[in-house]
Amino acid sequence: MKKVLLFAAMAAVSAGINAQTDFTPDAYKFAQRQVGEKLIMQHVDGNWNTPPMSSAAIEEEAPNGGFVTLNASQDVNVGMNATCIVNLGGDVGHVLAITGASMEGLNEAYAAAGIGAVENEPEAGVGSLQINMYTDPSSTPPAAIVQADIVVNAWANNTAPDQAIWANYYYMTAANDVTPLNANNWPGNALYITDFCQYDEEGDLVEDDDEMAIYDPHRWLRLTTLIKTLAKDTEEWPYSNAVKAKLWTGGSFGNVVLFIKELTFKTTDYDKESEEFTSQTDHQRTYEVWNPDPQMVSNAIKTVQTAAKFDVQNGQFVSLENAEVFTLDGKRVIAGTKGHLDAGAYIAKINGVSVKFTVK
Repeated sequence: MKKVLLFAAMAAVSAGINAQTDFTPDAYKFAQRQVGEKLIMQHVDGNWNTPPMSSAAIEEEAPNGGFVTLNASQDVNVGMNATCIVNLGGDVGHVLAITGASMEGLNEAYAAAGIGAVENEPEAGVGSLQINMYTDPSSTPPAAIVQADIVVNAWANNTAPDQAIWANYYYMTAANDVTPLNANNWPGNALYITDFCQYDEEGDLVEDDDEMAIYDPHRWLRLTTLIKTLAKDTEEWPYSNAVKAKLWTGGSFGNVVLFIKELTFKTTDYDKESEEFTSQTDHQRTYEVWNPDPQMVSNAIKTVQTAAKFDVQNGQFVSLENAEVFTLDGKRVIAGTKGHLDAGAYIAKINGVSVKFTVK
């Protein structure tokens, strides 16, 4: 069962809201997605501050009601292959893993935490990432105050206090409204590895014999944020009222594995004059205890490692090792390291590990 360590969220966020309607896109319901699935990323013209998009553009491109864009960092396929749905077991379950370039030491970290060693650590991922995740315009309530939650844990092979997990995380609308206010003044909302390390009963950071912080796989962070959406599209303002969650990992992500357990969007009864919304200056933080299962973690790491071994560009499948690729009805279409795939969903099997992926 989940246990709250520190409750820092506004009491009104939970007490002042009646029935909430969840309008989280299916793409971000990680608990319901299959192990091995990746986020589908698409190129968007522009720099790191993606220009506004219309509802029609988002709905045309959106897979499963959600939409992910990648820009101002690595190739879109590299970014996609750095993401994978994994099963951490226990009361954590399926989460989205985003893998950095170096995983050395993850085994020792889990063993030190007393939940068993992690086998077959991933060897490669993405050095830096900037992704934008959109709500579905058709279900986002217009001109409303909505609540967004993201729940994360992260491991890094460097536990120094200045090791960043991400450089910034915030929400935007097509009108470039930013929540929390001024959060896009990079790096206004940096998150560091010490947020996921051990603390004693007095709230002091625990250090090992080398005076380094100690990773805690049970410590998860929830960020709760109230966001104002736009009115429906008009001829004068033909942009979407969808909410955009922007995550910028920064340049040191090569040391990091980021686990995202939850990314949800819900309606509230607040309006733009509500004190709860107008007084908000930052994400509200809650630290929670969640317990992964060591064997599940081991299997999850194997899946992530396998997902990084192959790439698909313009229908061309290329694998670093011999692979078998099957359609969802079990027909084998590739045996080896290369082959062409038509648009559709497939399962790649490498060294006994299966990964589901999609070709557009």
